[in-house]
Amino acid sequence: MLADVDTLHSITNPEAFNTASELFIQKYHDQTKFTAYFKEQWLAQNQNWYLGVAPTSPSPNNALEAFNRVIKDTNTLRERLQLSRFLAVAKEMSNEWSSKYINNLEENFIAKSP
Repeated sequence: MLADVDTLHSITNPEAFNTASELFIQKYHDQTKFTAYFKEQWLAQNQNWYLGVAPTSPSPNNALEAFNRVIKDTNTLRERLQLSRFLAVAKEMSNEWSSKYINNLEENFIAKSP
């Protein structure tokens, strides 16, 4: 059942989600308390919990964990830093990311504009 809920969460198309939700309810129809709860809480009241609601947004955990890993692997080298060193590293990171963002804008948008 948990695997099926996880599958529902990962659906990126609203129509497919609605169809899969109906099939999920049919599959677990003998679990009356759970299906009643699931329909009320997750299909009626809290409808925006699956990935298809915001298709351009990353899944929160995955993006956050990936971002955290980049910081640990490339900037702090998985060491605890003193506050003064951490602030210096944070400043370097933000300068680097800003430069990459500006370069990306220049390469993809400004240079291609008519």
